[in-house]
Amino acid sequence: MRSNSVRSKFHLAVVAISIAGGASIPAGSATPTYYNYDAKGRVVQRCIAMPGDGELAKYTFDAADNRTNYANTKTDIALYAGQALYSPNGNVLIQMQSDSNLVIYVMTQSGWSPTWATNTVGTGANVAYFQSDGNFVLYTPQGGSVWSSGTAGNPCSSLTVANSGQVTITNTSGTVVWSAP
Repeated sequence: MRSNSVRSKFHLAVVAISIAGGASIPAGSATPTYYNYDAKGRVVQRCIAMPGDGELAKYTFDAADNRTNYANTKTDIALYAGQALYSPNGNVLIQMQSDSNLVIYVMTQSGWSPTWATNTVGTGANVAYFQSDGNFVLYTPQGGSVWSSGTAGNPCSSLTVANSGQVTITNTSGTVVWSAP
């Protein structure tokens, strides 16, 4: 009985299996979970794409097939007015402003300089939400969207603010599906 119980729990948690290259096989569950395997059949990524609580786990292996690294990151990020995400060196940021605009800034010798914006000033947007489906959306308090990256359908993608000044959305296969500037 115990092994059947464990098997049932595992089956309920899986909705899709990603084959090398990113193809998915639906398995039919309420919690979208995706697995990516390398050429040796090892799980290299596990993604739980639950709205509001998504997470992506990445595993790396050495030549002897020992798991050498494990990284777990949230796939849902909310930036409210005045909040920002910074690059690793702190010289680039993407900020949700109180005027409803989402702006990328780069530190220059004369201070912070804007390099890109959604041009959504005055629309009422108060939150920039990077969703577990891979879409980056500006929402109003009533739930209406005023801007989107158009990248829905890329579950467990990652949003990166790079030292180079670029902000990217990268899917689990490593393909950049959106970038600015």
